[in-house]
Amino acid sequence: MTLNKAYINANIGSNVIGNSGFIEIKSGSLLMMGGSQLNSNTSGGNFEQPSQAGEVRLNIRDRLNLEGLGTTVDPAQQTKITTEVDNGGIGEAGQVKIEVTNGSFSMNNGAALVTRVRRAQTDENTGEILIPAGQGNGGDVNINVQDDVIIENNSLILTTVGDEVLGTRSGNVSIESNSVYLNNNSEIITATGGSINALQTPSVAGNISMQVSDSVNLSQSQIISSATQKATRAYGGNITINTPSISLENSAITAGDGTLNPAEENSAGQIIVNAPNLRFNTGILQADTQRDRTETASITVNSQDLRLQTQSNLTTNAKETNGGNITINAETLVGLNNSDITANADGGAGGAILINAEGIFGATPLTRQQVEERLGEQQIQGNPQFSQDLLQTTSDIVAISTTDAALSGSVDLNSALDPSKGLVDLPQQVIDPAALIAEDPCKQGSESEFIITGRGGIPTTPDDRFTGENVRVELVDPSLEEDLIEDAGKVQQPIEEKVSSANIIPARGWIRTANGEVILVSYDPTRRGIRRQPRNSSICSPFSEDSEMNSKIE
Repeated sequence: MTLNKAYINANIGSNVIGNSGFIEIKSGSLLMMGGSQLNSNTSGGNFEQPSQAGEVRLNIRDRLNLEGLGTTVDPAQQTKITTEVDNGGIGEAGQVKIEVTNGSFSMNNGAALVTRVRRAQTDENTGEILIPAGQGNGGDVNINVQDDVIIENNSLILTTVGDEVLGTRSGNVSIESNSVYLNNNSEIITATGGSINALQTPSVAGNISMQVSDSVNLSQSQIISSATQKATRAYGGNITINTPSISLENSAITAGDGTLNPAEENSAGQIIVNAPNLRFNTGILQADTQRDRTETASITVNSQDLRLQTQSNLTTNAKETNGGNITINAETLVGLNNSDITANADGGAGGAILINAEGIFGATPLTRQQVEERLGEQQIQGNPQFSQDLLQTTSDIVAISTTDAALSGSVDLNSALDPSKGLVDLPQQVIDPAALIAEDPCKQGSESEFIITGRGGIPTTPDDRFTGENVRVELVDPSLEEDLIEDAGKVQQPIEEKVSSANIIPARGWIRTANGEVILVSYDPTRRGIRRQPRNSSICSPFSEDSEMNSKIE
């Protein structure tokens, strides 16, 4: 099925009591393009009878593709799927449920999937509220795909409660798939603008959860669960990712809040990552807290191999409160090229960093005193991100208070392997190869000998001891083409000869004579083995101080 410049709407108008219907599409494949839209909205309802926007359900067998119109088009004209509580409406935004049983789901070129409660519509010049903000909760987004989820080229999944909306939470985002790809400025966001009524229940950004069987890959993209700057009582949601592998290239995963207004009894978001392989290249895992909290944001990472490269960071920094906690359980942790792990605080105590790893390489813990020695106290005042901003030549693990030296946090490293131990100091002076080259090789080698005694000495089997009695004799062709066998029946009587031990020469081969006799010889009849070289006494005579003296006298 293809939808091109098509609109399917299920709406409830203003001042209307009731719920909108749902939108459901079942197909082998679905392509939405040309600004096509599926909309389920409500502008009606009241506090006694809130209005419910209907669900959008897509049940696709092979492939679902939302193809946008690019970044220059008006967002209202973009290819998208929306459920929302509009300005003036009171109710709930509907859920979006996507299931692709055999194929993949892709969003490209600015396509959007949005559930939200809209903020007030105001006059652009005077700021006067023309239509009040909607009131209610955002809808959930549930994506279940057999193969890959691909979100690229400025595409967006968003659940939000708008600024100054009386809402409890934005929707959750749940993804189950084989792999997830976010490329080129694409985002998955759950956000809340909070409540303007301090008596209301604090507003919460929805949670983001991923259950991915192969890998999660971000390139120049973001995953965010956060409260916005204008929220008065709100906090970020949690992000949980379970997958064998995560790769972040110039990308970020962020949970927490961005508000500066004081609040009580609220907690910031958490990031929980369970992935055997984590590769960050200018990647950020951030759970910062920007205002007073009874419970700050935190990060928990369970991995086998965690690698932070090229200004990658894990941070739970805080302002006007305590730094968050970071817990890392890994076999190996590598921090290279100004990649930092920080839980600093401005206006509170530093957080707690706990790292349990078999080996920690590249990243080094720093105390507040060490930081001051390198930067000076003035450089760190009011800047919990000083490690990223100023310590740009090292990879650091820091948890301190930038305002009070007595409120430093803790850094605990439990590592079975300390790479600084067991190292051997290399010599300060490099050996000059010219000093090892002798001008007279005969003189230099006068105290050494190298003797070749044949091809023996190899054990019969690898299990036998090394012995010189095991001599290997190669078979060779007989010296004559025809063997004489006339005297084969005659018994040759051995001739006893006295042999002097001084004349014994090791045999190097054997030959067969014309009458069939086998004779051991002192040379190699095959001319393939190692030949003994006669000693050239005229060149290398045995050297001694006496011989040198005699040569001078002569």
